[in-house]
Amino acid sequence: MKFDKFIKKNEKVLLLIILFVVFIKIYSFHFNYAFPYHHDEWQHIAISDQIIELGYNAPKNPYIVEFVHHKDLEHGFHFFLSNLKLLTNLDLVLSYKLFPAFFGMLTSFFLFIMVKYITKDVFASLLSTLLYGSLKSNVNILGIDYFIPLTLASIFFFFNIYVFIKFLEEEGINNFILMLISFLTTFLIHPPSLVILIFPFLIYGVIKYKKVIKLNKLYFIFLFLFFLLFFIFSVIFIELNIKYKFLEELLSMFYFGKNWTYVNQTYSIILLYGFIATIIGLYGAYISFKKEEVIFLLILFISLFITSIFNNFNFSILVPYQRAVHYATFALLPLTSIGIVAMFKKFKLKKYDYFKVAFLVFLIFLIFSSKYDINDSKRYYKEPSIDLNSYKALLWVNDNIEKNKVFMSPFLMTSAIYPITGNKVVSVAPAQLLGGNYRFNVEFYDSDCNYKKTILNNVSANYVLSNFPFECNFLNIKYRDNYYIYEFQNK
Repeated sequence: MKFDKFIKKNEKVLLLIILFVVFIKIYSFHFNYAFPYHHDEWQHIAISDQIIELGYNAPKNPYIVEFVHHKDLEHGFHFFLSNLKLLTNLDLVLSYKLFPAFFGMLTSFFLFIMVKYITKDVFASLLSTLLYGSLKSNVNILGIDYFIPLTLASIFFFFNIYVFIKFLEEEGINNFILMLISFLTTFLIHPPSLVILIFPFLIYGVIKYKKVIKLNKLYFIFLFLFFLLFFIFSVIFIELNIKYKFLEELLSMFYFGKNWTYVNQTYSIILLYGFIATIIGLYGAYISFKKEEVIFLLILFISLFITSIFNNFNFSILVPYQRAVHYATFALLPLTSIGIVAMFKKFKLKKYDYFKVAFLVFLIFLIFSSKYDINDSKRYYKEPSIDLNSYKALLWVNDNIEKNKVFMSPFLMTSAIYPITGNKVVSVAPAQLLGGNYRFNVEFYDSDCNYKKTILNNVSANYVLSNFPFECNFLNIKYRDNYYIYEFQNK
């Protein structure tokens, strides 16, 4: 595909403006916070740092001294982060705030490519790109405000749809190879972002079977290779985590109970995506169905099917409930854009009519400004992992204390210790990783000196971090600059 023929010059300018708007919208989350925000983000950095430290991706929690097994199904994401750090010498902790916006901008660009190729409508494509910035995020369903495997795989989510449709419509070994590479990359980064597309793609192939048979004999080879590769990589992942029985491990990859995450919350997708945007999206779904452009409908249907199973039976299949919610909003983006374009055509407004422009601006404003109480209540933690004072204290630790010492730290701060200092913690806040003695970690800061000493002995801690001072004779102050670092002296 030659991009100059794919989009005109004035459309390029509009696209660049929209991509910039999307970048700023996503980056606004970090206007007042300079560090990674979500515990998952910190812990993905930690896994990547451990890869650099050891030279390979060890199946263990890097935060805990004792061996705590960690099953890594997102190798691709961690190798990407570790190689990015090695090749560019970036400080991931300070650079991470840019990643959600940058990769979100890339995702919206590939959304544009995908919608433009399928609909042949540049207006719908540009609208989809802009609406990507309106998607809501919170610490439970995650989303565009954070850089995690889901975020990086979102680029390939839309690219996979593009290369799949292109492969079906334009027979050629190059398209076939590109599609397989894209699918494999997605699977290595974030398996659910590929798994969610399996059934929509298969159903689409069945619906379009006459066209497929006529245009592309390679489709059947693709089906065979796809399932063969999927099986092989599933076996590899299971073998890397051989502690469990094969069948149990295989089922665990596609079955997600209510306690899969630590925040059990269901969502109204209509309100999460936005009531007005959803209504227009349903109209767009009707238009797409009439035009037989059903791939977006199929993805939406499968995503809603998974969420309905969870809502009724407290478990989901194929992908976690929270991810299915996210993919449903992804599918609604092009449908909403198609609906807006269809509305304009129905009203027969002139191409550059002032009313059309004013109505479009008003509509986009309503979509971007929509609120959802449940989402808003879970948008932020009660407090972030670190602030500027605790960051400076951790930098001091990095410069003055040798690695692999065990730190007692405030519970919500635990995720930041290893990425900044290379040291261990008593326990780590449960997110991507699990491990350690949570009870002692939480009890320590509200206990008297005698119990503090007992806890420190039990967990073999070497140092204590605190945002307030202690008066215990076995704690030797090492740092005091709006934060406190103590060395434990067990006498």
